[in-house]
Order: sequence, then structure tokens, then C-alpha cells
Amino acid sequence: MAINILSKEEVKRKVDTGEDVIIIDARPEEIYTEDSDQIEGAIHLPEAFEHEVYMGLPKNKEYIIYASKGNEDLSRHMADFLREKGFTAYALKGGYEEWRDSALPIEPINASGTPME
Repeated sequence: MAINILSKEEVKRKVDTGEDVIIIDARPEEIYTEDSDQIEGAIHLPEAFEHEVYMGLPKNKEYIIYASKGNEDLSRHMADFLREKGFTAYALKGGYEEWRDSALPIEPINASGTPME
């Protein structure tokens, strides 16, 4: 199965053009709260979500998953897991740090509302 990875520019285009995407922050809780920011509009679903939550996710949306730059295997693994379950899912190349360091939109954690649990 091919692993689909999107660049930060591709993700930004999808968001800017109003495509029906959900951005998932897969960073572990301790890294998520330590950074105190997330990609604008993201929901925090750490790795443990995959076996408990995926059944409640709508399949008519695209999912973009990111983790920390040094932990990109996690976002690719989660995207692959969702694709195996019939979802359209991508991993963000470069992770959160590359997005943030490129001055792309970020927000304080939980600014998008209560994360899915």
C-alpha cells in the first residue's frame, strides 16, 4: 500500500481552498502540551486513538495527520492505519516544526475547541 505524504504547501492549499479536511495532531500528550501550539484548526488525537476512535470518524472527509519532525513515522503509521480502514488520509511531511518554522498558521492548543476523544 502506498504511503501518501503531503508537503506543507499542499496542506495549506487544501485548507485555503476549503477542501473538507480534518487536521489531526498526533503528537504524544507531553510534547503537545510542552509546545503549547498546534496547526490552526487541528484536533489532538494521540497515537492511542487509532484503536478506539476511528469508527466514529466520518469517512467523507480527508484526514491530514502530523507529529513532531523527528517522529514522522508516527503520522505515516496513523495515516496508513486510517487508509486500511477505508479513509482518505495523508501524513504531513516535515511535521509540526516545519509547518511552524515556515510561519504557517498555528494557534494555542485547544483553540479549535475540545479535541475528539
